[in-house]
Amino acid sequence: VDPSGTSDTVRWFEYGTNASFGSQTARVTHGITSSNFSTPVYGLLSNTTYYYRAVAQNAQGVVYGNTLSFVTGFSNNNNYNNCTYNCNNNNYNNTATVSTLSANPSSDTATLTAYVDPRGTSDTVRWFEWGTSGNLSNQTARSLQGTFAGNFSATISGLTPNTTYTYRAIAQNSQGTVYGNTLSFVSTNTTYVPPAPVYGVAPAAATLLATEVTTGTAKLNGLVFTTATQSSNAWFEWGDSVNLGGKTTAVNVGALPAVKHDATIYGLVFGNTYYYRIVAENSYGKSYGTTISFVARPAQTQTTTVVVRRPTTTNVVTTIREGGNTQALATLTIDGGSDVINNGEKRSYHVIWKNTSGADLKNVVVRVTLPVAMSFDSATTGSYGSADNTVTVGVGMLASGATGEIFVVGTTASDVTQGQLLVVTANMVYTTISNVQGDVVAYVTHHVERTQTALGASVFGAGAFLPTTLFGWMILVILVLILVLLGNHVYGRFSDSKH
Repeated sequence: VDPSGTSDTVRWFEYGTNASFGSQTARVTHGITSSNFSTPVYGLLSNTTYYYRAVAQNAQGVVYGNTLSFVTGFSNNNNYNNCTYNCNNNNYNNTATVSTLSANPSSDTATLTAYVDPRGTSDTVRWFEWGTSGNLSNQTARSLQGTFAGNFSATISGLTPNTTYTYRAIAQNSQGTVYGNTLSFVSTNTTYVPPAPVYGVAPAAATLLATEVTTGTAKLNGLVFTTATQSSNAWFEWGDSVNLGGKTTAVNVGALPAVKHDATIYGLVFGNTYYYRIVAENSYGKSYGTTISFVARPAQTQTTTVVVRRPTTTNVVTTIREGGNTQALATLTIDGGSDVINNGEKRSYHVIWKNTSGADLKNVVVRVTLPVAMSFDSATTGSYGSADNTVTVGVGMLASGATGEIFVVGTTASDVTQGQLLVVTANMVYTTISNVQGDVVAYVTHHVERTQTALGASVFGAGAFLPTTLFGWMILVILVLILVLLGNHVYGRFSDSKH
């Protein structure tokens, strides 16, 4: 075989007792250089003419060698007709026996099994014939059984799911060919389902309100969100102007879905305003939280710790616990709908807070922060700040057991990228009657799935063309009426011109 420099050439032999052949050897990859090859065949009949030819195939096609022939010699068991099997231990009349056994199918492959007894011979070969609709037009490679009886198996591939296939085992030696019973199986309907793509994007970051503010120090807080197993680093940029200028130490916050990061800054001057934002970065990029500010003031006692939990439900609850006490002082929840969000989609967020302690809380402030990739539409209460894209509610005093709520509506930008992570956070700070300061955080995350109807989404406030709001339906009705009037006008002009 000369593969002519290709690397995908396979070769084999076709052979049989007539020029139509009918049998073939196993196919073998040839390599890239020209060379001879040979393959032994077994189970041939004695004193019989066999025809054979070489075959080679690659991506360019199939080529055949010239057809040659040979005649097998006589069997040494010339007297087998005068004796039955195993008479006088001479093993005459030693035709093999074969039984077809079960198959183990999958969607595109199946493993066939059978039992062969060579009856003391050493030249018995066995294989399977198989196909669809009872047409046994395919063969597995032939292999030598040996001198011992036992099971054998072969795997066939390229099957069509949910299809009936028939098969049988065959054994052959110098005494003849025997066939096992014909069985069938149905390939399964299991198809490969690729895993959902994991988008490699930069982490998302959300700046939270500062706590433990004194005349000289303050603790900056923020959240870092990731979309895959890529760990991220986080730090804060801060300063006494919106230009910032200072930076805390970068810390690796791991690859958890949501991590709360904080850092204490020093050297603050009483009465001065300070600005800060959280920064998160991984190998896919860097993201910034919104820049917010605080005023340095006299110290307040701070003994609370923050525990952030993200349940599998849509609501995300963050609980503040004071010292070693297991009783929560306050709860905060945010409901933002589905995790998947579309470009240009309008989404409403419901934030609820509650004083779960046995005493009143004072200086309560709730802030809802939208991501940069989402524009503010409306809120049921509070004031909107365009500089940091936040809605702030000055609750003031919150009595024991009292609750409050706010609805905030925002629209996703039309240029968000597929797989981008968007985070909406709610943050509440408060002070107890004994001047213990604490904060609670809740958040909801969205993954962007871009739609092909961005215009419809931006007009009607949904991720598809059909409207989901009363305003959207009004616009759609108006558009339909305009089209009807336009059609009547065009038709009237056409009729006039025709007359």
